[in-house]
Amino acid sequence: MYLRPRRHSNQHDLLMQLELNNNDVYYVAPEFHTPDELNDAYVNRNVFDRSAFFSPLGIGILPDDEYHYVVFKIGSPRAYFCSQAPKKREIKFYTSEGFLYEVVPELERRRKRINEEFFDTTVDRIIGALKETKTDVRIIDRYRKDQVSLYDKAQFTAYLTRTYFDTEFFIVGSKEK
Repeated sequence: MYLRPRRHSNQHDLLMQLELNNNDVYYVAPEFHTPDELNDAYVNRNVFDRSAFFSPLGIGILPDDEYHYVVFKIGSPRAYFCSQAPKKREIKFYTSEGFLYEVVPELERRRKRINEEFFDTTVDRIIGALKETKTDVRIIDRYRKDQVSLYDKAQFTAYLTRTYFDTEFFIVGSKEK
């Protein structure tokens, strides 16, 4: 899994800042790479089961402006952060099973109602992370005022994560009892 160099994007720094602010943030990488494997995973509804999950803080600060990547092998308990230099460092990651048994129960414990306040708080956290990395957020405040319905706020939150973090915003939920 390649990580973008700082000269192209400050994505990794922004994701680490979000995670430092008590948000659950993960890179998700497929454990497959051919179109046939993707089709098989999609058709059989096991893309999640065939993915690995990496915390930006677990990867750590990118030491320079060069290309970096994370390597892992299917079924192996180890993953490594690597640079163009021949050094590598072992990092923690979750398989889909580990994510389900270690991370999801914690998410369930901290369950929140999905309402206007949830999205307002999430946008506040996004703005806070952007400010920490010296990103100009004035335009966000201007457009934020127009987001009044729950749908608008959800769309705006997804727009911000896509635009500023180059990521997708997901809400993980369970069925109410």
